[in-house]
Amino acid sequence: MAWSKLDVINLAFSLLNKSSVGDVVNSGVFADSASRAYELLFPSSISGKSWRFATTSQELNQLVTEPPIDRWQYQYQLPSDYLAAVRTYPRMDFQIYGDKLYSNHNAVVLEYRFQPDITHCPAYYIHYLAYVIAAWYADSVAENEKLAERLLTLSDRQLGEALFTDSQSHPTPSMENNPVILSRMGGWYNDGRC
Repeated sequence: MAWSKLDVINLAFSLLNKSSVGDVVNSGVFADSASRAYELLFPSSISGKSWRFATTSQELNQLVTEPPIDRWQYQYQLPSDYLAAVRTYPRMDFQIYGDKLYSNHNAVVLEYRFQPDITHCPAYYIHYLAYVIAAWYADSVAENEKLAERLLTLSDRQLGEALFTDSQSHPTPSMENNPVILSRMGGWYNDGRC
């Protein structure tokens, strides 16, 4: 199913025991306020967590101007949809200032988080985002402190479930060739004492 901003806001409204709306533009102050919260909380909730569906990589464009910082030799332009860095290829020291990445490597591929179109977000994330928006407004809108506390608890629980589901798209490699595992295989428990 393709989700929309209106779907997310109406899910949040249902969590707050409020009536759904047909659109967010002409549906009153609360809907307008929820629309603004969505515009803030959607990118914020993406950038702060390691969502695989909102992660991509791109070779950065090297800028011809000299970096203003003596420690770095090269300056790169960050992608226009950049929200947060995950890692670089190759692994290297780098620093981000504003919309530039500084490094001592002459080629950089950056893995980073971006804000996808809401229609491409999976259901487990939509569920979490609705809780985030509802928890944001629960105390002031629902005027119920217990509901606000409950929504915060449910939001945290939904975050854990969503991150677990999301992590399934990037399985952890086995540690068969890990030096720690290999050293343990020759350790005391493998010498006949156990």
